[in-house]
Amino acid sequence: MVVMKIKYTAGTDIGKKYKHNEDNFFVPKSKKNVIHISTNSATYFILCDGMGGANSGEVASQLTVNWLAQSISDITNSKFRITKLLSKISINNKHNSLNSKIEHSIYEINAKIYELSQKHDQYTGMGTTLVTSVFWNNKLFLHSVGDSRCYRYRENDLQQLTEDQSEVWELYKMGAISKDDIRTHPRNNIITMSLGTAKNVKINSYDYDIQIDDIFLMCSDGLTDMISDQEIVEILKDKTSLDSASKELIYAALEAGGRDNVTLILIEVDK
Repeated sequence: MVVMKIKYTAGTDIGKKYKHNEDNFFVPKSKKNVIHISTNSATYFILCDGMGGANSGEVASQLTVNWLAQSISDITNSKFRITKLLSKISINNKHNSLNSKIEHSIYEINAKIYELSQKHDQYTGMGTTLVTSVFWNNKLFLHSVGDSRCYRYRENDLQQLTEDQSEVWELYKMGAISKDDIRTHPRNNIITMSLGTAKNVKINSYDYDIQIDDIFLMCSDGLTDMISDQEIVEILKDKTSLDSASKELIYAALEAGGRDNVTLILIEVDK
C-alpha cells in the first residue's frame, strides 16, 4: 500500500573560492525524480562535505556516500523482507532497529576512512561531514555528523532539524550568540566532529513525523554560511518548482560570496 509520494531534486556548485568540489551526494534513481513509499519500502538521501589536503576531502566524502548508500540499501531491503515475516513486532521496535543499524554502518565507515588516513600520506587528516535522511512509514529518520544540515519547511516556517557539531553552535546553545551570528562568527568554520578524522565519532540521530506538503532541505554549509534562514524561507515560499528553488538557493549563495562548495537536496512530500 502506498502511503506517500516523494519528489526531489539536487544541485551542487564549486563556488567561487576553490578549484574542485569536495561535496558529494546520493539521491535515488527514478523517473522524473518521484518515489512512491509504502509500509514495506523506504527511500534515502545522503549529503557529505569533505575536508582535508589536496583532494582527500573529496575522497572521504565520495567513499562515505558510496559505502553508506550501499549499506542503507542492504539494511532496508533486508529489514522490510524481515518485517513482512515478523509483522507482530511493534512499530517502535522496527524504528529503533532501523536507527541502530544505520548508526552501526556509520561507525564502520568512520573506522575505514580513519584507517585510510593513517595508512596513506596523501589522505592524512581527511574527513567529511554527513547528513542522511531515510523516509519510511510516514517518518523521517535523520543522522548527522558535523555541520551539514537538514531543515523542514512547513506552512511558511523553516525549522532546522539537525544540530551542528561546531564551536559556534555550542555558543548559540549557551545563548552567547544568536542564530544569525553563526554565519559571521570568525570561528564558524571550526567543527567539533567529523567522519574519519578520529577513531571515535559521535552521531546525532533524530526521527520526525512528516506531513503532506512538507519540504526538506539537506545542505552543506556552503549554503547556510552564505544566506540566512529567512532568505531560504523567501525562496521556498515563492518557488514554482523544486528545480527552480534549488537553482535559486545556489544562485543566492554564490551572489552572497560563494566562499565554499554549495550542495543541496530538496525533498517534498507530495499529495
